[in-house]
Amino acid sequence: MADRPITIIRIRRGINGYPYAACDDAGYFIGNFSRLGDARKHWQQEIKWGQVKLIRELDKRPDMAKHNAALQAIDKILRKKMSPPVAAGKAQVNKNISRS
Repeated sequence: MADRPITIIRIRRGINGYPYAACDDAGYFIGNFSRLGDARKHWQQEIKWGQVKLIRELDKRPDMAKHNAALQAIDKILRKKMSPPVAAGKAQVNKNISRS
């Protein structure tokens, strides 16, 4: 089995009322946890296998740049799909009027 690089998970101050947030090595948000033990339990197997290492950085907050960018992209996609095609509706109305 090839040696895989160790994944670093940084435990920082949480958001939205949670006391702890898990972040990747660059500090980008992964998820919230109510207790430190919950974070350790979540990656229990990977820690046991030596693939994940948890580092506490409780004096820092998660970097939300990627998270917010993804939310904005999803919002744009959903707004585009949910908006009715206005141009097609007007063209149909104009065709009906010209035929009369």
